[in-house]
Amino acid sequence: MEKTSTSPSSQEREKRFLYRRGLIVLIALVVLEIFDYLVAQWANGSITILMVLALINAALIVEYYMHIHTLFAFEGAHE
Repeated sequence: MEKTSTSPSSQEREKRFLYRRGLIVLIALVVLEIFDYLVAQWANGSITILMVLALINAALIVEYYMHIHTLFAFEGAHE
């Protein structure tokens, strides 16, 4: 008799982890956008603060949604 395991495989755990991380990043981006709006309304659109927030938004998008780290993951592997 074959014993079936109810524990999730490592691939399923990895998928769940990536989904959860993507959701957290999405929530962080929404919070940053709300903060952008509030800064623009209440701080007379302070360009310095808005530029810092835009850089943080861009870094999150590039790292987590465009997967820029994978471009350099295998660098030097063919030596």
